[in-house]
Amino acid sequence: MKYATTNNNLIAQFPITEREWRKQPNVSIRKWEDCTDADLLAINVVRVHETEQPVINKRTQTAALNPDPALTGGIWTQEWIVIDETADYTAAYDSKKSAGVSQRKLNAGLRHSSPVASRCSG
Repeated sequence: MKYATTNNNLIAQFPITEREWRKQPNVSIRKWEDCTDADLLAINVVRVHETEQPVINKRTQTAALNPDPALTGGIWTQEWIVIDETADYTAAYDSKKSAGVSQRKLNAGLRHSSPVASRCSG
């Protein structure tokens, strides 16, 4: 589970760990996992739920977590972004795939067309 701090119902810091939070002056809380959502909200902390990774065509698409959580139906979530890749990406994918490169090495060696994908991957 990931957490964020809020200010006026907007994300102030994401992600934030309990250790980072406890470094602030006058903070004394039990473990976040033992807190209710209301307890956390009282100290301006919210749980951020990761949505399920979408099924993609690995040859023509990549998926990356949006770095900015969104409030959806009263729940803070971190959504996935699906990026349709360029023809150059697909050609490089096909070339490496035909050369017998493993899927892990293939994904690591290709350049994504989206700055979000690059910022979110790794």
